[in-house]
Amino acid sequence: MHLLLFVITFIFFTQLSFATAGTPETVVLAIEDSGSFPIYRKAASHYTGKHPGFFIEFVREIEADLEVNINIVRMPWKRCLVSLQEGRVNAVTSASYKPEREKSGRYPKKSGHLDIGRRFNTSSYFLYSIEGASVRWDGNILENKSNLSVGAQRGFSIVADLNNLGIKTTEVDDPGSGFIMLLNSRLSALAVHENVGQVYVRKHDNIKQLSPPLKTKPYFLIISHQFYDKYPDFSEKIWDTVEKIRNSEKLAKIKDKYYSFGSWPD
Repeated sequence: MHLLLFVITFIFFTQLSFATAGTPETVVLAIEDSGSFPIYRKAASHYTGKHPGFFIEFVREIEADLEVNINIVRMPWKRCLVSLQEGRVNAVTSASYKPEREKSGRYPKKSGHLDIGRRFNTSSYFLYSIEGASVRWDGNILENKSNLSVGAQRGFSIVADLNNLGIKTTEVDDPGSGFIMLLNSRLSALAVHENVGQVYVRKHDNIKQLSPPLKTKPYFLIISHQFYDKYPDFSEKIWDTVEKIRNSEKLAKIKDKYYSFGSWPD
């Protein structure tokens, strides 16, 4: 009798352990708190309507497919990465690849190499300047760069990319404040993601996009080492689901919806 009770108890707790290791109740996902149409609104807006942003709806589609609660928390970008490294959040999106970021969390990989197929999104950085300004970029060299003031968002990898090109940058809190500085002649040019820059090009006739792009990069959902070690199979499933949803017809329609707005609709 005692042996039977022991076996039943052992099986129960073993199954409970497997269930715990298999799927978490909640995934805490950090996203930066600044706003950037069409991907997400400012966290400070406390928006609760139907159009929170393309990335937010993307995450909700992932959540529905995985059948797990995803708790989105908003904080400054640098704090997102620190919180990830400390295990206070389970994941961060979206981040370009930098070797030093592997200290903070895991990227999707295949056979030891970065798995581009399971990226969250792809985005190009462009320079934006005012029509008539003497800012010239040929894809390799920014003419007269020593006399130019180029803005870029604080904490983003493009700052290092610009510095590697010998371009001194002025770091801004968010794209909106950067474009205000550009329009007020406090910056010669601003480096931002194309999906953000094009919104300002459509709104202001005197803002132009300089081609070719500064950089085109894949961006990823990074998972904390602590979460991956506890839920390795589920972590891989998250990345698989990112790829599945990213390539879905439904997400394409959601993206088209936001670009058709031109600005936040409500």
